[in-house]
Amino acid sequence: MTAPASLVELRELTFAYGERAILDRVTLQVPRGKVTAMYHLAQANHYGQGVPVDDAQAAYWYLRAAEHGDIHAQINIARFYSEGRGVALDGIEAYKWLRIAALQQGRSIALDNECAELAC
Repeated sequence: MTAPASLVELRELTFAYGERAILDRVTLQVPRGKVTAMYHLAQANHYGQGVPVDDAQAAYWYLRAAEHGDIHAQINIARFYSEGRGVALDGIEAYKWLRIAALQQGRSIALDNECAELAC
């Protein structure tokens, strides 16, 4: 079994095999630089899927995936920085990751809206 390609696929596999088994499979993909696996580990720790909720671990994996260009991870790590969840409260880091995500998508207006919502 390879790492799930989407959250929908992850949820379907989780239903079929159980959270812990899927999380173990995803974890095996991380050393090979699989950005999707990093993002899924962040999600698992963020929402307590197969592991207890752990904001520090979620932030760690969101940051790793964000550094590899995952836009959803970039937005999530920005939220974590803006709220001080699992990382030190840091409006500059929050803005930086939102800016990177916005530029990646060519949406500077999206940045302004998201930043206003996060008060960064």
